[in-house]
Amino acid sequence: MNEERAMQIFFEIHRDLPREGPGDGQCTRKALSMAGKLPDKPRIIDIGCGPGMQTLDLASATDGVITAVDNWQPFLDQLEKKAAQEGLQDQIKTVNADMAALDFEDASFDLVWSEGAAYIMGFQNALHSWKRLLKKPGCLVVSEIAWLRDNPPEEVREYFAAEYPAMRDIESNLDLIRGA
Repeated sequence: MNEERAMQIFFEIHRDLPREGPGDGQCTRKALSMAGKLPDKPRIIDIGCGPGMQTLDLASATDGVITAVDNWQPFLDQLEKKAAQEGLQDQIKTVNADMAALDFEDASFDLVWSEGAAYIMGFQNALHSWKRLLKKPGCLVVSEIAWLRDNPPEEVREYFAAEYPAMRDIESNLDLIRGA
């Protein structure tokens, strides 16, 4: 199957899902509370926003201006519609772009955010690529799947070895973060 067809199937399966990754609004708000002090009107980029449930949560929780980036226009259309319904359209600007080739100036954002999407380009690559977008001081909030124990069931280990071989444990991810 070619890559374009695989992407069509992926998006067909995911169409109309309210959220593309694990978590919920409470998780988003908790992570935001741990991001530290932000300016009164922070510039935020949400990379790999999907249909934007976390984008809407960020807009509701801050007075920030959010640039929501995804490479699938139907997700961005869904986000724009929902933002208008919730009266948040003035805070959210959607951009159809590849997360691995973002065309924003360095030090453009107070907060770089990505829930459940960094794996697409690899966690380490995402950290290095997106760090340049941060103003100083700034905060990068990225979720990443991790092994929570050393001895997962063999079936689970085999699955992730095939589907996401770059998956690491928490300490290894923290090492990558410190290295970035």
